[in-house]
Amino acid sequence: MRESRIRRGSRASSVAIASIAVALFAISTFGLALSRDGSDNGNESIGTGRAAPSIASKSDIDGLTCEEQATREACYDIEVAGRTWRYTILPAEEVTNKTAIIDLGGPGSSALSGELEIAQFRSAHPELARSYNLLVMEEPWVTEPVTSTCQAAMGRYYLSLRSTGKDDISTTARDMAGACGLSDGSGSWGFNAANYSALVTAIERKDKLRVAGFFGHSWGSVRLGYLQRQLDWQVLTRPFPIGATAEQVVSLRTANMPNQGVPERVIKNDKITTPERSAPVNRFDQISAIVELGYIDDRFYAESRAGVETGTDSTSIGRLSDRLWGRYGEWDVSPALLARIQETCSALPPPNSVPSAVASVKDLLRAELAPCKSLKATNVKHPPLAPRTCLVSGQQDAVTPDRLVSQRFESWQSHGKWIKSGKRSHGSLDGLEQCLDYVLPDD
Repeated sequence: MRESRIRRGSRASSVAIASIAVALFAISTFGLALSRDGSDNGNESIGTGRAAPSIASKSDIDGLTCEEQATREACYDIEVAGRTWRYTILPAEEVTNKTAIIDLGGPGSSALSGELEIAQFRSAHPELARSYNLLVMEEPWVTEPVTSTCQAAMGRYYLSLRSTGKDDISTTARDMAGACGLSDGSGSWGFNAANYSALVTAIERKDKLRVAGFFGHSWGSVRLGYLQRQLDWQVLTRPFPIGATAEQVVSLRTANMPNQGVPERVIKNDKITTPERSAPVNRFDQISAIVELGYIDDRFYAESRAGVETGTDSTSIGRLSDRLWGRYGEWDVSPALLARIQETCSALPPPNSVPSAVASVKDLLRAELAPCKSLKATNVKHPPLAPRTCLVSGQQDAVTPDRLVSQRFESWQSHGKWIKSGKRSHGSLDGLEQCLDYVLPDD
């Protein structure tokens, strides 16, 4: 299968370590990257943008300016609390200070690399672009230097997941959290409530804007929770279920997968190789690929699923697994993983137990949360309800299950509009047009 035929619904990311630009296909637990594929009858679906910003040497302050690291989207930068932050603004067709934040999720996506295809999103929603400036902010991991110690620790953690109990997952997860500044908070990889809100306020002041609306997909719900503002309107599609426990997420995600995540035939040979992949394909890759199937676009899902679940399509299994973990080279892992861990663990306390080896989907979903045991949960708050709200949940979504979303956003069901989408892919933006028609005022 050609790579172009594996399209995904979330978290595609690219990064370069030191001065070497390496194209990656990384993702995070509940994130995304935007592309048009026509699979949703005119609605966008999250897909696979590709770009590799190169990380330059560390500046006098944390972060890099637009000039120091080139981007594929229009780029502006601002210094807030001793760090350079980057963002883009797409101006409204009509001159106004009214602005809508567009947060397409993550953690672990690079908004300014081109992977989110922001201009295409704007073109697809003219009713939004006409009256609102669109503000999109870059995650800090994109410009955060990675030490060799941290990079090595990420590799060891990833290898422990692939092993059959040779390396203790809990130990490598704890070591990575320490080496990469996750456990003590010194590493700035993802957003948090304080820096996200402060960044929005600083951009408003600098550019004389007023944030009046918010559209968030998937992890965008958590970012709206960070903001804690009374807005004119807000739209969430397939939101992360704020307040859920790790065990609830693991259980319901597994239940929503075809065959409850159990492959029809399990890969037993761990020495299967493919021409394009330095690492052999093994059972861990097959399990990872099954999880990644929840993100790929509906029209590519049918042709990918059979080869993954029977273990016969080693090329697709390897590619999908690498997208899930951001693996590149041999055993290197994208620092997008650190953003994913830092933000996810702030909203999701650790699971009750961490497996000694990954032998099932449930094991994998628990193991990827193992670093949370070294991080302090910050109790992310639910966003306040806006006068006009709309939410879309996916009835077949295996990443943010409808049942769990309905439980955690129960107050939204009697306030505003709630749309149940029949589209399977977590990346689908099916229902967004209806939401925008509902929340945007008639001009």
